[in-house]
Amino acid sequence: MSQRFLPLLLIVLPLASCANRGGETLAFGQTPNAPTFTGQQNEGTNVTPGGNADMMMDPAGFTPPEDIVFTDPDDPDANIPELMGILTDPKLKRGPWERSIQIARKTSIREGKPLLIWFTDSNRSPRCRQLNQELFADREFQEWASENLIRMRVNESEELDDEGLSLGEKQSRRVAFAKYVKRLKKHYKVLGYPSLVMVDPQGRVVGHYRGYTSGQADLTWGKLRQGVVAANAATRAWKEQLERRGYRTWTDRKDRSLFAKLLKYDDGKLHIVEPDGSRSIIQEKQLSAEDREWIREQKAKHR
Repeated sequence: MSQRFLPLLLIVLPLASCANRGGETLAFGQTPNAPTFTGQQNEGTNVTPGGNADMMMDPAGFTPPEDIVFTDPDDPDANIPELMGILTDPKLKRGPWERSIQIARKTSIREGKPLLIWFTDSNRSPRCRQLNQELFADREFQEWASENLIRMRVNESEELDDEGLSLGEKQSRRVAFAKYVKRLKKHYKVLGYPSLVMVDPQGRVVGHYRGYTSGQADLTWGKLRQGVVAANAATRAWKEQLERRGYRTWTDRKDRSLFAKLLKYDDGKLHIVEPDGSRSIIQEKQLSAEDREWIREQKAKHR
């Protein structure tokens, strides 16, 4: 499998519009904001894709400060991050199970993979421990999941990183985390442990799987495979819709891909927007030969 773009959380304040000001026309790619999707949440095993919007909430301090970028309304391009610099940041290399819903959702959108959310209580649920031992710890499953899923774990028994905090601060962090778990459980209608929720890159639930019985690893894995098939079908239709609005897949020289729309081209710099509205900059020289040729064709059309 080719290496993919790594996740970055961009919390973007309202941007000053870079649309046509006073009749001025940029070189090419000037576009409106990316679309959003809303609707009613569904539940149940193997839910048909459709209609429910995910939430991008503050995960009780789990988002690293270096992942947060605020833009300047007076100069919206001032702090837009360099995408290739993001890719090489070792701080962004995390384990297979993400803990932040924001980072997990962004990675799901970037890589076009469904998000599997595992709700667990590792200290008090023997079924959660069985599920982990019989399926999630299996090497073959891990290889399949790395290829097909973005994984996130919501563990009510999570050991929080509170080193250096006062007793009061530790308690506040624990309370905040408990509220975070409660909000996620309410949003995804989780009533017990273990629960698995499959969410497509648009944020819509395509599978909801409750409980686990020892010896049923293959059955559970089969349900997850079905969820991936449903999510991928929905994602193809979603991407086709966005492609009609100017989105396309960009590839760099290391064969990493990103689905985004060109906002503007400025002397070798491409300002892009992803489907969730996050903006970043790509250097033209870092793109694949095919993408550089596409840019040359577009510049020729707009001379």
